[in-house]
Amino acid sequence: MASSWEPAGEIDDAETDRGRASHLGAPAQASVPDGVLVIDDRPANVEAVVAMLGASDVAPGDGFHVVASGSIQDVARLLDPESRLAPPRPGESGLGGVKVVLLSAELQEMPLLAALHLLQLLAPVPVVVIAAAEHEVLALRACRAGAADCVLRDRIDATLLARTLRIAIERRQEELAIAEERRAYRALLTRVHGVAYRTSADPRLAVEWVGENFEHVVGYPRALFIRRKPDVPPAMRFADLIVDEDAATVHRVVREALRSGSAYHAEFRIRHADGGGRWLEMHGEPLTDARGVVVGSAGVLVDISVQKEAQHALQVKEGQLRQAQRLEAVGRLAGGIAHDFNNVLGAMVAHTELALSDLSDAGFTGEDVAVQELTDLLTSANRAGHLTRQLLLFSRQQVPQPVVLSMNRVLGDLHQLLRRTLGVNMEIRQSLRAEHPWVLADRSQVEQIVMNLAVNARDAMPSGGVLTICTDTIELTPWDRLVASANGVMFGGPLAPGRYVALTVADVGHGMTIEMMHRIFEPFFTTKPIGQGTGLGLSTVYGVVTDARGAIRVRSRLHVGTDFTVYLPAHAAPPTATAGPSAEDRPRGTETILLVDDEESMRRPLERMLQKYGYTVHVAGSVGEALRVLATQQHAIDLVLSDVMMPGLPGDVLVRALLTRTRRPRILLMSGNARHVGAAQDVEEDIASLVDGFLEKPIGIAALLRAIRATLDGAPAAPALA
Repeated sequence: MASSWEPAGEIDDAETDRGRASHLGAPAQASVPDGVLVIDDRPANVEAVVAMLGASDVAPGDGFHVVASGSIQDVARLLDPESRLAPPRPGESGLGGVKVVLLSAELQEMPLLAALHLLQLLAPVPVVVIAAAEHEVLALRACRAGAADCVLRDRIDATLLARTLRIAIERRQEELAIAEERRAYRALLTRVHGVAYRTSADPRLAVEWVGENFEHVVGYPRALFIRRKPDVPPAMRFADLIVDEDAATVHRVVREALRSGSAYHAEFRIRHADGGGRWLEMHGEPLTDARGVVVGSAGVLVDISVQKEAQHALQVKEGQLRQAQRLEAVGRLAGGIAHDFNNVLGAMVAHTELALSDLSDAGFTGEDVAVQELTDLLTSANRAGHLTRQLLLFSRQQVPQPVVLSMNRVLGDLHQLLRRTLGVNMEIRQSLRAEHPWVLADRSQVEQIVMNLAVNARDAMPSGGVLTICTDTIELTPWDRLVASANGVMFGGPLAPGRYVALTVADVGHGMTIEMMHRIFEPFFTTKPIGQGTGLGLSTVYGVVTDARGAIRVRSRLHVGTDFTVYLPAHAAPPTATAGPSAEDRPRGTETILLVDDEESMRRPLERMLQKYGYTVHVAGSVGEALRVLATQQHAIDLVLSDVMMPGLPGDVLVRALLTRTRRPRILLMSGNARHVGAAQDVEEDIASLVDGFLEKPIGIAALLRAIRATLDGAPAAPALA
């Protein structure tokens, strides 16, 4: 039955069952431009999709306006008023802002592949198939038939559905942009028709004649390449312009074509007269005399540099999408376990530091076995915290703190640590050639880049060898980017033209195959034996570099060695030197602190340590208990030190209660998840800015005492909320 297409806020089950079209949700707003057309004849399925796309945890910017239809024929009529499937109705129009179609695999009206084919003919938008688990094979067949993606109802949540739809929209926009560039390129070729040429039978392309626009392509006058007399060579040979990496291939293709008498085709790079480079495409065929003897060749040269640049950009984008999808699953795992894991580590660090402090008070020194064993335990706990930060880093949940720093200075400071870490059978050579080595980055993350690449190089040389670390400052042009990609495998980017600091770590180890090179940045991928590698080191490097708008080039040859070159955008100004506090600085105090944490293993050592350094401490194991303590201690509490994530009442309840007090205490929050530390995600935005500070677990007692002292000694607390 035909139906009208009109906005509506309700779901008419009867109409949907009869295949009538209906809108779901509020009418589209100007601020939410992207529409999703849901085609499903089961109202319950449509309601579930609307609920997910309207969920509060969908990332900002991923909102969608949802319209729905239970009939593929109604959709076809609206997409194409001339369609024979159903006559048009007065006042009906197309779908307007719809950017993606979510198509049910269980439509009763038409088989899935037929419906998909119909939409592909009528709608220039991507189609994502949503199917029940038992129809997974059918959904995969639809993907092979041209669907942008497929999802299973039983295995999808709001975030994944929104991300899938957004990726489908972005991929289609990239495809349309590339197609437009290609159309423009073909139109240009139609007008220019390339550069015609004729050569001798020499496979090294001795030019006998070239077209008028040859100089426009290579930058040199064409007269320099043409032989004027049989016994006098030309001033220049076209073959000498071909870059060394491509020359052998071009000569082989032409030689085989001249020998067999068949047409030839090659794509290669040349050195242009302006100092840059160009990609050329060559089509030609042999020329024969009356006896059938090959006397030369003729053909057309076409400048395809623009097309190659576009192809490279598309490949980079597709690679980034694939990498993001691979990291998403592990990223969720990392974020989920970070809080609980860091709480455990926090308790270990607190108990260990308290025990070391008690031993020190009792007269024990670093020569005593008990002190040494506890110190080793503390070191192991900190290493475990480092592993958690690596997990969060490559999953984009670690909050960086970028500063302007010198790459040369970082490498100089790490030199001794590298020697101790890599062992005595490893020779480390440094060549710090960068004249302007300044970059804007998190120092600890840059150190992670260097250490992870160095350890990876050491593992590639189990019997020892030479590790070379060097820096340089380079200016990248679009041509340089193509050359860099051709001389290795590029990850990240694409790099914008400009100045970069290049950090290269090279080894003389066993090298890698091309298949391994394409997988080395995948999380948990490792070629090391079980127990000797986590597979997170290079994933961490990839996360840091891409977050800093950089890229990594990898080159490797089996049994020769591997080098990693990290490109980071150069910063114009050197950093300003600042002196930080001593790691052993543990300031005391006499104020009163309310310590709130649901983990008793955290509360007990922190309570004792804070009391040891002069503070009066009240403890609470929940938000409700903390509120009761505040009710009995009207004006005694100077600072509240609280965990962010606790069971029961949400984290912002305690904060709001504190902010409404006439004399509110200082508020210092802790969390085992770096995301909460950086963005206070468990505290509402309207009050997050009024909290005095956020700390990341695990935190050492010295750092905690300094943070408490700085908070108590800071400017007056923000005013209470009305």
